[in-house]
Amino acid sequence: MPYATVDDMVTRFGAAEMIRLSTPQDQPMDVVNDGPILLALGDASDLIDTYCAKRYATPIDGAPSSISRAACILARYDLCAGDGREASESVRLARRETITWLENIAAGKANLPLDEVQDGDQSNAQMADRNAVYGPGINGNVVSGNLPYPNSSTGSFGSGGLSPPLWDQGLPGYSDGSP
Repeated sequence: MPYATVDDMVTRFGAAEMIRLSTPQDQPMDVVNDGPILLALGDASDLIDTYCAKRYATPIDGAPSSISRAACILARYDLCAGDGREASESVRLARRETITWLENIAAGKANLPLDEVQDGDQSNAQMADRNAVYGPGINGNVVSGNLPYPNSSTGSFGSGGLSPPLWDQGLPGYSDGSP
């Protein structure tokens, strides 16, 4: 969930600016289009999390107003730099200052009014719950680093142990010893 809303963007930068930045070219500029603004706010929030994750649990619940402000500044820059537009010097400077502030947070030179994640704390760790997939191997055996290879006495596959390199198995594309 973004750290700021479309209303926050309108409050900070004005309705006219948000209409101009959210309206695609060749469209009438009569309303604020939420879609592009929400996308930019989501991207800005994700960027903020990359800087804050080292010290704070992310996403930040009950984010302070400084985080909301940073999200608005970063989102405004993204909106200004898209659809054939170029960000003004003041918008670029505001973004640069915000990135510097986030870098300082990550480095411990600036703080947020939040509890920090302690070293060794796994509360912010995220794991993917997926099985490794390697694909079908020879005769339906799963390829997982130890390829089945022919047993020299029986000629069948699956004799255990380490397999020879792929090019030693006569597979197409590997006959010269190079992948």
